[in-house]
Amino acid sequence: MISRKMIPLILSFLFLVACNPGRGITPSAEAGTAVEMPATFPSASDASSFTAESSPAVPPSTATSTPTVTSAAPTPDWEEKSRLVDALFASYGVGQSPGGAVIVIQDGKILHEAGYGLANLAVGTPITPSHIFHLASVGKQFTAWSVLMLRDQGKLNLDDPVGEYLPELAHFGGGVTIRRLLNHTSGMPDAYSGKLLDALMERSALPTNADLLAVLSDADALRFTPGDKYEYSNTGYDVLGALIERVSGRPYPGFLEEHIFGPLEMENTFSLPSPRQKTDPLFVDSYVKYQGIIQTYDTYWLDDIVGSGTIYSSVEDLYRYDQALYTDALIGHSSLAEAFQPAILNDGTESPYGFGWELKTEGGQRSFAHAGKWLGYQSFYERFPDRQFSIVVLMNWNYGPAVEDVEASIREIYLK
Repeated sequence: MISRKMIPLILSFLFLVACNPGRGITPSAEAGTAVEMPATFPSASDASSFTAESSPAVPPSTATSTPTVTSAAPTPDWEEKSRLVDALFASYGVGQSPGGAVIVIQDGKILHEAGYGLANLAVGTPITPSHIFHLASVGKQFTAWSVLMLRDQGKLNLDDPVGEYLPELAHFGGGVTIRRLLNHTSGMPDAYSGKLLDALMERSALPTNADLLAVLSDADALRFTPGDKYEYSNTGYDVLGALIERVSGRPYPGFLEEHIFGPLEMENTFSLPSPRQKTDPLFVDSYVKYQGIIQTYDTYWLDDIVGSGTIYSSVEDLYRYDQALYTDALIGHSSLAEAFQPAILNDGTESPYGFGWELKTEGGQRSFAHAGKWLGYQSFYERFPDRQFSIVVLMNWNYGPAVEDVEASIREIYLK
């Protein structure tokens, strides 16, 4: 078990690498920074003998098609690119170690879909495209879509102060708007460090968004004037999780299931808190290495605070989601477009972050992307809308390659 005295130290490590959205945009850490975890994390009973260094090469790709999708017949060029992706993962030595799942999509067709490495080291379960990973901060976009849905239902306005809907936060003033929470320009205090973290720990051993709001209600100052700058804020997105629950009258996991996961038939996607975290046979364990020993996680004391990243999904389900973003199956086209617009700061300059998406340019082409890192899981999802091309990489270890580097290597294979 994790000692409660160790939690502030643990969190200070975790939040340096968790939910890093990419280069040049996060204030707390550079992309790909590796941070060792404290030895007090619980370890898997049978996992300590496995190391990435001693693992044999990965076997041939386990690629399968999404059941509801007919993939086009592969061309020789596609087959060669798939072999290069297989070779990339083989170079990481993931045969008997943790690994990941990958999907590459163009024009609605699955060019490559495969699992590599193991979902559970003790059992030796191979990862497949159906296996379920924690998305970490990639899940922020589902919070953003939910807020936009409530706006389109006439239940809120993006430029309203969040305090109009969450009176606990009214003392922060009119500048802390829903829009600024969505694009990380609100100045919201960080509830996961210092005195606010201490207060959160005192309130509950398993705090909820209600506990978060109570702690923030006693916070006496913002970090900066709202709209002055961009500063990545997990607290801000957890406030949005509370907003979704307050305005909709539905628990966050239920709202997402009713409005996103269910309609898109994302059967292997869910939000915490959920019993599926312990019981789903497709659940992928995550692993870190500390002092040469591989250790895994079970649950975490912040699992019941929703909004900033509590979503589990598979690359198969994310194919369905990715394709829905080219249609109005999820939300109207105008709201879709709004999520991909940069924030405008008080001085008139643009900040390259929309609503749950980092806005980038790769090789002269615009892309929408997000990375996530949390408790050993790593995720990266990038879309090139003008080419209808997407890559999703989900990984269940944080002591090997950085997920943004893996995704960049795959992008280079397909877009060079």
